[in-house]
Amino acid sequence: MIDRMMRDLDGRTDLTVGFMPQDYDRQFAGFKNAIEYLEPYCEDRNAITLRLGSLHFQYEEMLQPLGSLSGGQKAKVYLAALSLQNCTVLVLDEPTRNLSPLSVPVLCQALEDYKGCVIAVSHDRYFMEHGFTRSLTIENGILEDRLMN
Repeated sequence: MIDRMMRDLDGRTDLTVGFMPQDYDRQFAGFKNAIEYLEPYCEDRNAITLRLGSLHFQYEEMLQPLGSLSGGQKAKVYLAALSLQNCTVLVLDEPTRNLSPLSVPVLCQALEDYKGCVIAVSHDRYFMEHGFTRSLTIENGILEDRLMN
């Protein structure tokens, strides 16, 4: 389903689409730390540290080797990269999969502050109820469309 959606969105010239796959941590190969990973997306180091700080990173964590970060920290670095690319649409495939329960509200707040469209596939009910205004649910082959809080 995500693959088909990405193919449909890929041809759109009026949108800038960012995609977060479930195996996003492969994208970190060759980068030393979170700041270095984000530098291609933003030349202003202060803006990078502010973005990571807004995702609850301590400065020391920003300088740690990417491989030593937790799954949740890696997810937040990847999301920071998407936000720095000024995407108009974010497609997230199970974005809370590697997050601790304490990190999910941080992600929800970041998405609430995001100005574009977010499309996410998730089984995390808290995430769906706190991060979105509309939900499409497929259950037993039936599509349900409902407005969220």
